[in-house]
Amino acid sequence: MINQPHAFKDVKGMAWTLTALAMSGTQFALESDASSVCVVASKAVLTMDETNEQHPFVLELDDNASVIIDEPTMEKLDEFLQAVAA
Repeated sequence: MINQPHAFKDVKGMAWTLTALAMSGTQFALESDASSVCVVASKAVLTMDETNEQHPFVLELDDNASVIIDEPTMEKLDEFLQAVAA
């Protein structure tokens, strides 16, 4: 799964691409298709925001960038992150 991009959409429909890069260990690049945002991080984790009852799932990168996602997207990202870790 290294260097293979994983495309997904956040809860507002914005398109994103998460790529695991083999640089000094695994690094993650999160890029938006619409606003040209790019974040490079050393970790990517799925968390829950219990204050958001409608959309509690969050993809966090190095505790400084996050994207709110729905449950089906969370499940696919979880599979992607597990494959990267394997």
